[in-house]
Amino acid sequence: MIAARAFFTGHLCRRRFNALEEKRFREYAEEEGIARVQVCLEPGDLYFFYSETIHEVPFVVGSQPRVVLASFIGMSEDDPEVYLWS
Repeated sequence: MIAARAFFTGHLCRRRFNALEEKRFREYAEEEGIARVQVCLEPGDLYFFYSETIHEVPFVVGSQPRVVLASFIGMSEDDPEVYLWS
């Protein structure tokens, strides 16, 4: 069962990676039944989400650049420390 699960997971990861490399995110999401949700933020808003959730960041429209601050948090059931990097 573990080998089958690993193969299935690996297949899904490769399929997702290929779709993203080929810039077919929307088609992949539709084929997989992944719901679309639009998050509307205002200047100064802060939004947290689980980064392993498949997501898309649309292109910037207009002449003003997008400013992004990304940080990542790592935790383990076996280690009481929390790791933060950006």
